[in-house]
Amino acid sequence: VAAVLLLAATALFMQASDARTQDSLASLLTVSQVDNFDQRHLDCAAKPDILQKHDLFGDTADFEQLPVKLGDYFKTSTDGLKLNLASVGYNYQLTGVCGLPGDGAVHIVYRHQSEPTRAISLWIIPDDGRHDAVKPDRLYVEAGQTLDHPVIVWRQGGLLYYLVGDSLQDAHAAVDALRSPA
Repeated sequence: VAAVLLLAATALFMQASDARTQDSLASLLTVSQVDNFDQRHLDCAAKPDILQKHDLFGDTADFEQLPVKLGDYFKTSTDGLKLNLASVGYNYQLTGVCGLPGDGAVHIVYRHQSEPTRAISLWIIPDDGRHDAVKPDRLYVEAGQTLDHPVIVWRQGGLLYYLVGDSLQDAHAAVDALRSPA
């Protein structure tokens, strides 16, 4: 009995130490804004070439240079910016300029390696104070029964990130990969 209790306590401790600190996205975005992310994710995942000015960022062959190109575009340092989601099963497709969530945002589209109908959309915009409520050590998540594609927002390294995935599990895996230390 003592061994079972010790194992259960250890498992609970491990889960607690691995838990993500997250809040509801409702305090940051309206339902309409979340719906806009959902629709843009679907549209751009289906046809990434509709992204505007994608020639500024290159194609899949230029993926390794994308952090540098984003730094030039945002006029900020992107040292340490991680964008590769291959470790969680997604390949880079294309990057373009997007009006969502605001002027100057960049939208990056990824497709699942074995199921190309599954996708991840990542928007990045410089941290200009528009969401001062976003704390650097927290994730803001909107994923419910009425939302087909979960939306996760976070702040890191002077940038704001908005990620939409086709499942909460894939979205969290992508966020973990993007936020992990180098």
